[in-house]
Amino acid sequence: MVKSKPPGFKFHPKCQPNGISHLAFSDDLMLFARGDTYSVAILMDCLHKLEECSGLTVSPTKSNIYLAGVPGLARDMILRGLWFWIGNISVLESYIHKWNDKNLSYARKVELIRSICQGVEAFWLYVFPMPKAILKTIGRMCVVFLWGGRQSRVPSKEIGCPKDEGGLGLMDLKI
Repeated sequence: MVKSKPPGFKFHPKCQPNGISHLAFSDDLMLFARGDTYSVAILMDCLHKLEECSGLTVSPTKSNIYLAGVPGLARDMILRGLWFWIGNISVLESYIHKWNDKNLSYARKVELIRSICQGVEAFWLYVFPMPKAILKTIGRMCVVFLWGGRQSRVPSKEIGCPKDEGGLGLMDLKI
C-alpha cells in the first residue's frame, strides 16, 4: 500500500480506497492509475527508475496496457510514446486457439480451463470487478473449447459443481 503518492498522481478509481498503485508477484508487475496522461507518465517514470536501480527491464513483447473506459483522444495521448501492446481478451482467445490444434482429452481441457483461463480471470476479479459481458465472452470461449462445438455432455448449471457431485469442478466466475 502506498503511504504517499507523487503530486498529481491519481489512483485508478477501484484502487483509490486502498491506495493501491501496483501489485507484484513472481516476475509479474501490475501498475494501476487513473487513465490520464500525467498519472501514466508517473508510472512510466517509476519503471525507468526501477530499471536504473535494479538493471531489470520491462519486456515490450510481454507487456500490455489496458485502457478500459478511457475515451479516444485521451487514449491516443496516453499511448503516444509507450512501448506496450494494447491488451484485451484476444490474448486468452489465442491460447485457446493454440490448444485446439492439439488432440487433448476432456480431462486435459478441463484442467487447462481451470488452471489458465480461470486462473487469469480469478486474478483479475480479485483486483477489479469485470464486466459481466467479458465474463460471458470468456465463458463461451471456454465452453466451445471444451466441447469442440458439440452438445455439452454436462448440463451447464452442473459444470461448476464439484466433481463428486457430478460436475466438472469449474468455477462460476459470475458468482
